[in-house]
Amino acid sequence: MPRILTASSCLTCRRRKLKCDEEQPICQRCARAGRYCDRNHGVQFRHHSLTDEHTSNNSLDLDPTDALREAEVARLFHHYVSNLASWYDLSDSVRHFSKHVPHEALSQPLLFNALIAFAAIHLSRTKVSTLKARAERHHARCVQLLIELSGEQVIALGGIALAAVCLLRSYEILAEDFDPNRHLSGAYALAAGQGLDLSTPSILRAGFFNYLREDITFSLITRQPLKLDSKRLDIEYDPVTDEDQLNVATLHLARIVNTAFGGWLTADNSNALQSRLEQWHDSLPTHFRPYHDSRNAMHLSPTTIL
Repeated sequence: MPRILTASSCLTCRRRKLKCDEEQPICQRCARAGRYCDRNHGVQFRHHSLTDEHTSNNSLDLDPTDALREAEVARLFHHYVSNLASWYDLSDSVRHFSKHVPHEALSQPLLFNALIAFAAIHLSRTKVSTLKARAERHHARCVQLLIELSGEQVIALGGIALAAVCLLRSYEILAEDFDPNRHLSGAYALAAGQGLDLSTPSILRAGFFNYLREDITFSLITRQPLKLDSKRLDIEYDPVTDEDQLNVATLHLARIVNTAFGGWLTADNSNALQSRLEQWHDSLPTHFRPYHDSRNAMHLSPTTIL
């Protein structure tokens, strides 16, 4: 007999035939297991399948390299590489989303479907409205693949799952048909997973900071704490490149947002944050210094600047 779940149950637990504690925005079963927690309540609750209406499209089940033989899919893949990937590389000198994500997508259907879904929804909003149906199919397929991943598989993928969700986050912003917070909530366990190493460039690190900036944006709009708590953000990050400094600034902003909107803005916390910011400011390379510093009433003439 099918397990009866309410509309508050996550679809990840439903597909795995597990009892969901229905906690919002992320159920604790998914959080503990390190799984994506899907809250797409637009999908009808049916015991046999979450995406029957989309499975008839054979291209969804093809190997990515075979799917690319279809002209439209190849154009969408090229559109991502040429026009969209650079959006994600602002703080990544290695440019993982431009160089490594397309390469990994050729062997990872999860990432491939996310890439095609994002490219298709972007073009449907700007040039070819008929691509929306394809975008929805690849989006549904990607979410299905995410739900099926175990925590161990997420770790083994080494950031592929989090990178896919970063693309899905952009998808849902453009689609405007979904809860704009759904993929941020669903990806919490992926971004907060144990063993996050920020010491070396990787797809995981690039995905983490893309996720974090989206989390900050949503929190500033809604005036609430981040999905990631302060303990998860208390991590060391040694900047090497100029792009790394943006990541350090992102971490500082995330801590401030959590302190301000989490009800922890005390004199001690404020002083600790200020001290941390001042230490970071004093450690910045010379070329990061402003032309004008109001604190010291320093005015530079044009000849000095040149």
